[in-house]
Amino acid sequence: DVYKRQVIPNHNAFAAIMLWNARGGVWTLDGAPLFALEGHPTRLRAVGCSAHHIATGDRDTRVLLRYVEDGQPLAELIGESGEVTALAFSPDGATLAVGTTTGYISLFDVEEAELILTWRAHSQTTSLVFNPTGDVMISGGVDGAIMFWDVQTGERLNGRSHGGSVNAVDISADGAVVVAAGDDARVTMWRLTGD
Repeated sequence: DVYKRQVIPNHNAFAAIMLWNARGGVWTLDGAPLFALEGHPTRLRAVGCSAHHIATGDRDTRVLLRYVEDGQPLAELIGESGEVTALAFSPDGATLAVGTTTGYISLFDVEEAELILTWRAHSQTTSLVFNPTGDVMISGGVDGAIMFWDVQTGERLNGRSHGGSVNAVDISADGAVVVAAGDDARVTMWRLTGD
């Protein structure tokens, strides 16, 4: 059973992690397997992809960063406490954001595999996405909040309420609309007007 999947930019492939185990893999968009994503000792909780890298996160706060071409490991990243629940690459692929069950967001420099910044965002962070310019991070949490963050400082810029627990957040390609989906089976949308 596929738990989460994400299309790999500029490749005709997607990465997916399996429900209830430590397995994942990469497949063509036609469904042909390319390679396995192995190396986690515990159940996988999150997957993120850029044009050059794949990140997978597990229940032990561990993130494995891999090359997208063959899945070979590049680095192991350890962030704040809690299970990894969300992963997102910046649009240029230079920064990886990691969200956890303890509500923290950690930003890592992908090339150096080093922690840049960490801050507390939610009671539990469930979803992350960068805006198209990469200077704002949008997060969702079980607290029902959608938060906007300055990625240079971790400072909260703005917030919205979805109402119920947020499962996913995303932003339109032009950065004008934010969408959130939650446990309450609702989808909410906000048009951003510069706030």
